[in-house]
Amino acid sequence: YNERCGALHVVTKSMSEAEAATSTLKSIIRPMYSNPPSNGASIAVALLSDKELKRQWEKELVQMSERIKSMRIMLQDSLEK
Repeated sequence: YNERCGALHVVTKSMSEAEAATSTLKSIIRPMYSNPPSNGASIAVALLSDKELKRQWEKELVQMSERIKSMRIMLQDSLEK
């Protein structure tokens, strides 16, 4: 459940069989898409429960936010020229 990857190929003899297979597969995979993997939550818990990691994350968050703002200003300036 925690990690997903893969592919499924279905070969059918007719379009009606293909449509039936597609319908069945959609009903099977629906719960998987409704319940996201938990590895992101595990990472967040690890980061936010450790004071030093949380401090580092907050610092990096500010740095990235400032970078995004500066990139937007540079884009705006170049578009206005």
